[in-house]
Amino acid sequence: MFSFWRCLPLCLHPSPQHLVSRPFLFSKKLTQTNYLLWKTQRMSLIEAQDLLSFVDGTRKEPQRN
Repeated sequence: MFSFWRCLPLCLHPSPQHLVSRPFLFSKKLTQTNYLLWKTQRMSLIEAQDLLSFVDGTRKEPQRN
């Protein structure tokens, strides 16, 4: 049985709200001089949540029935 919710990236994870409700996870805001630190913090979280394939485009679109 096809489930619309299973196709949404954030719905693959039980509690996507924690990605946006934890500002303390990112100690630095992006500035002209801290791109590498800023990127490392965000990529670590994305990878920990197994969302990298959505960001880098390697996840394939589900087949439509």
